[in-house]
Amino acid sequence: MGVVGHSQGGLVAAVAAGRDSRVRVAAVLAAPAEREYTRGLRPIAELSRTRARVLLVYAGADELVPPQDAERYASVLRQAGVVHRVVTIEGADHQFTAPEHRVRMLEVLTDWVRSSLAD
Repeated sequence: MGVVGHSQGGLVAAVAAGRDSRVRVAAVLAAPAEREYTRGLRPIAELSRTRARVLLVYAGADELVPPQDAERYASVLRQAGVVHRVVTIEGADHQFTAPEHRVRMLEVLTDWVRSSLAD
């Protein structure tokens, strides 16, 4: 089973991957780290417990989620020994609006899911 989420959905995907051992692959796209509005959800702490392979995709020109959030997720995954990859799509805004940015994001996502589920 896999989970994919963008923005707040990415935060939910991180929590789900940490809580459900059936998740084998997770893609967290432009997801905020913990904020005051997450109502007690702790996506970074939850994701640190996952055994899924995790893809973190961030937009290089994201106006809503700072690049430090990607590093916060990646740092805890490194410490936990979780297989993961961080990809930044340079020039992309939060929604991956430009066609070339959206295509690149979808290529990275598709490749990650295919390779992760093939193992």
